[in-house]
Amino acid sequence: RLDRRQLRHLQEDLHKPPTSVRGGLQDVIEELYLENQILDHFNPTDKRTWKQRYFRRTELYKEGGPVFIYIGGEGQEGARRLASGKLFMTYLAERFRAKMYDLEHRYYGFSHPTPDLSSASLQYLSADQALADLAYFIEYL
Repeated sequence: RLDRRQLRHLQEDLHKPPTSVRGGLQDVIEELYLENQILDHFNPTDKRTWKQRYFRRTELYKEGGPVFIYIGGEGQEGARRLASGKLFMTYLAERFRAKMYDLEHRYYGFSHPTPDLSSASLQYLSADQALADLAYFIEYL
């Protein structure tokens, strides 16, 4: 059981900005963009798209292995997340020879679907839109 101090330290560690990764893994974790993420998944007449950032790590992958996707939270994502030995998904990927992806949440980090944060623009910031982003990303993969 973790006390408050340990829990706070763990949370801070997991949410540090991506600066470096352990053991040279920066060479195997790619920063990429899904070029045509849909702005409004629930309005079929709105054809606007935007670039959503994601990270990919494939050097562990073995043909037929699973694919794991880390769903970015309300903050910047980075290569550091997929390299972290503290992330349970990394342990599972090593064990099951999986590909790993980290999808950055819309409106956070470098994933900006609109040019500003006006009320009109923020109508696209919702759990439903974020889940639809994830579904579209899975189809893209």
